[in-house]
Amino acid sequence: FGFQRVGDLAWAAGDMQARGSLLGGAVVLERTKDDVDLLCLRERARFIEGDAFEVALGGPDDVIIASHILQHFSERRCLELMRRLAAALKPDGRLVIHDFVSGARPADEPFPYLFSVIMLGSTREGEAHSLDTYQRLLHDAALSPPEVHQSQGMPSHFLITGRENHR
Repeated sequence: FGFQRVGDLAWAAGDMQARGSLLGGAVVLERTKDDVDLLCLRERARFIEGDAFEVALGGPDDVIIASHILQHFSERRCLELMRRLAAALKPDGRLVIHDFVSGARPADEPFPYLFSVIMLGSTREGEAHSLDTYQRLLHDAALSPPEVHQSQGMPSHFLITGRENHR
C-alpha cells in the first residue's frame, strides 16, 4: 500500500508545472513507476520509499491522497497517521481518503464488511472503518468533517477533509 502526495491541485487539472510525490514500499513503488511512465509523468514525480509512519513526509502540500492505506490499521494507528498527514498539509490543503467505508447495516452495503473479514486474515489490525469512525478520527486529528463521495463503479468512497481551522 502507499499514498500519493500531490504538490499542487493543478496536476489533476493538467498544469504541466505541477509535481507530485508518491510514497510506498519497494514493491509498490516499482509498480507505481510503471504507471507514472505510462502517463509520461516521470520527470514530475518523486518516489519516496518507506513506512508512512516513519519516513519524513516533507510538505507542506496542497493535497495528500491516502488511497487504500487506512484499512490496514487500527483506529489508534489511523489517528496517528492522520495527524502526520495533517501536519504535512498547507494550512488550506486537503486530505483525500480513498477507502472502503462500512455503513450502519451490512445488508445495505455488504462489500466493506466482507473486506473486513479479508483484512482479519491478512493484517494484524485492519478493517473497513465506518463513516462514524472516520468522522471521529478526523475530528481528533484536528481535521474538518469530510465531504463524502461514492466511487464510480467501485465499492469505495472518497472522504475529502482539511485542517479544522481553515474550513
